[in-house]
Amino acid sequence: MYYFRSTVRHSGTIADAGIPDTCLRDHRQAVHPVWQPLLIITFLLLFVPGSALPAPPAEDTGTDPLALKDAVALAIGGNPGLAGMQARAEAMAAIPSQAGSLPDPMLSLNALNLPTDTFDLDQEPMTQLQIGVEQSLPFPGKLALRERAAEIDADAAVSNVDETRLHLTDQVKQAWWHIYYLDRALEIDPVQGG
Repeated sequence: MYYFRSTVRHSGTIADAGIPDTCLRDHRQAVHPVWQPLLIITFLLLFVPGSALPAPPAEDTGTDPLALKDAVALAIGGNPGLAGMQARAEAMAAIPSQAGSLPDPMLSLNALNLPTDTFDLDQEPMTQLQIGVEQSLPFPGKLALRERAAEIDADAAVSNVDETRLHLTDQVKQAWWHIYYLDRALEIDPVQGG
């Protein structure tokens, strides 16, 4: 699915927007990773006093600058994609015990040639009532392998959560240090900033 359509293509980008085709195909993510650092920088610019414009020295706003650990905590705590991945990993952790168990047994009750006008069991000699129990038994070792495969999938989901958390932390730290650098550069030479 493409968000933008164009008939003119130039070196793997859509000529109108200048966005790589690969960025437009992933419609499942709310924010594509290409735009994520810009959103983080914008977020930090809004919450770090003095990062965009130097504050007048006479006024005290009463707010402290956003610390690096607080910025990381805000980004991790407020990321719905990370929360969804964590919930999926927790759900997948419950699957191995289910995958390693036997399938549910089946109970069947049958009535054959039962007269529907009187429901008398002795009216017809061919009337039968049947009760049956059925249990599937997989080949030996198959359940253990299914359980092990589900455990590996659950471990992979946890690893994906950790990887995403580390990636998000890295992006926030890079953006925070970039804003810190710009803020200090404006303090040193306010003329260059504006």
